[in-house]
Amino acid sequence: MLSLGRIYQIVAGIIKRYFIASYIDFIDHIRGLYFALIFTSICLMLGLSGFILLHAALFLYLPWTNENKIVLMFILGTIYLIVPAIITGLIHSRKRWLKHSGAQKMLEDLSKKEQ
Repeated sequence: MLSLGRIYQIVAGIIKRYFIASYIDFIDHIRGLYFALIFTSICLMLGLSGFILLHAALFLYLPWTNENKIVLMFILGTIYLIVPAIITGLIHSRKRWLKHSGAQKMLEDLSKKEQ
């Protein structure tokens, strides 16, 4: 027979799991909204592509051979693509969002209590 205290623990555990799951879903929705803002920032990046074209125009007037200019443009273009992709991937990872929202700590506390 279940005691009143045990029933309270079971119900409290169920409610706590429900709210933790709801909180994590909320964080995922906020993350989605954040990505929508990221797509808005793509417009800014298109504007900054003019900055890259400035480099291209500069390279046209450098007194280097065409092979050296092409290699330099390839290296800078690669840097312009890879560095922001790495930074964006690190900033937008699910693990980081769970950590900063506090959901990771909730999950760890819940898993400790279940063991």
